[in-house]
Amino acid sequence: MSFADAEVAYQIEGDASPTDMSGFAASVEISGFETQIGEAYTAEGNTAILTAGKIAPGDVTVKAIYTENDADPTKKLFDAKAAKKKVKFIWYPRGNAATHYKWETDFGFLTTVNAGGGEASSPDALLAEFALKTAQISQTTVSA
Repeated sequence: MSFADAEVAYQIEGDASPTDMSGFAASVEISGFETQIGEAYTAEGNTAILTAGKIAPGDVTVKAIYTENDADPTKKLFDAKAAKKKVKFIWYPRGNAATHYKWETDFGFLTTVNAGGGEASSPDALLAEFALKTAQISQTTVSA
């Protein structure tokens, strides 16, 4: 399966519903969310005793085509970061259709909004980058 048919949205705290950014989103990258593992050793034996702890927060980074039209999410997310408003990302790897998976972050804070940088010699589209620190991601199935 590829990410070619994905749908991606964001929601700023206080907005009534998420805003689709599928026409801009180029990628979603996830890091963190590791389960903390404790270890202890005893005088007997050669191996550790392991225990599982809490799950660390993580980062979800969305890269999107940068434009300067009103539908571009860059300005809204830049302003949300500056105002320290909470944001969440939602994505559907196979599209927003019944029985497909929906992945959704908790509301978190944007740590980075980089927009419009690039190289003058490159013909590639400019990409904006939005990094969100969040406590967790949940997965549900889209209902009919």
